[in-house]
Amino acid sequence: AEKLIKALLAAIDVDFPRTHDIGALVGLLTPDHALRAALARFIDLTPFAVAYRYPREDAWSPPSTEEIEGWHAEIMTALATLRREIG
Repeated sequence: AEKLIKALLAAIDVDFPRTHDIGALVGLLTPDHALRAALARFIDLTPFAVAYRYPREDAWSPPSTEEIEGWHAEIMTALATLRREIG
């Protein structure tokens, strides 16, 4: 999801910082951008971008198979929409 958002930002010439924060990246889209609401649904995935690379003392539970499958379906839908939008 993070890379999808970064691809969109690059395609529409929006500079973005080096970050894994999906909320911050989505926040760079204009409020009326067609994909903003769909991409904002992925904000909860931010911790998973860094959980294994930068372990913290916070305990967290891995997502269930059902959650992963749901996120995957949503990401694939957003990807298809992005492909249509940017060609």
